[in-house]
Amino acid sequence: MHFHPFYRRSAYFCLILCNYKYAAMEEFEDIYNSGSCITKGQYEILFRTFNYHNPDTNEEITDRAIQWLNGAHVRIGDQLRYSIDSGSNPDTFRSINFTMPTDDDKLGEVFELLPWGILKKNRTGVGATTLELKSPRHSIIVVPTRALAINKALRSLIKETNKYTVLYVAGQTPGVKVPTIEEYLADETIVYKKFMVVIDSLPRLLAVIGEENFKDYFIMFDEVDTLQDSSWYRDNIENSFDYYFKFPYQNRSL
Repeated sequence: MHFHPFYRRSAYFCLILCNYKYAAMEEFEDIYNSGSCITKGQYEILFRTFNYHNPDTNEEITDRAIQWLNGAHVRIGDQLRYSIDSGSNPDTFRSINFTMPTDDDKLGEVFELLPWGILKKNRTGVGATTLELKSPRHSIIVVPTRALAINKALRSLIKETNKYTVLYVAGQTPGVKVPTIEEYLADETIVYKKFMVVIDSLPRLLAVIGEENFKDYFIMFDEVDTLQDSSWYRDNIENSFDYYFKFPYQNRSL
């Protein structure tokens, strides 16, 4: 992907909106200029208008900002630098490209929730996992290794208890003792259930949750590029993507 010089300093993101089509470019421009909402296919972008004063020209300027993007409220819509990529086909809405305000900002400073869909980023450590762990909804975060799962989950120990707000789900790990999935689900003191699950243990976790309850969870495949690189010798990884598509499209992210 070509990176415009504008994007080189701050972290660059591409939210890929695959196969999003609208009737014609003119229709898209009409919707955008009205400060309204694009809701076609499986993706949604809500714009709003806002006014600001330009001190250089002493004029009141009306501009447009993204308010919601794929189910996620944008905290800094007025400052979010973005562009819409239609690719070579003007009738296809392919992605939204955006940059973080500064190099040190995290996704939690841009979004209130993690957007659904495919999020392509140009550096690590931007807080996608942390944002989902803090979100007010039930979450299943799938990771390729135990180290990734343990580091996040064990930090969630509730002081003066043996409870975790985030449950680590994997095989036996020496020195790590956590509640069972059933015990964790039954604990009413933990309002939002958060699972950090190694991909090998995903079928076991989902069997306990039950397919009828998938609609109540947001599933995120973290570091999906690492999972894909390992899939040629780990058949269970390919099979796990079949589970991913059992969740509603508004409840899943890569």
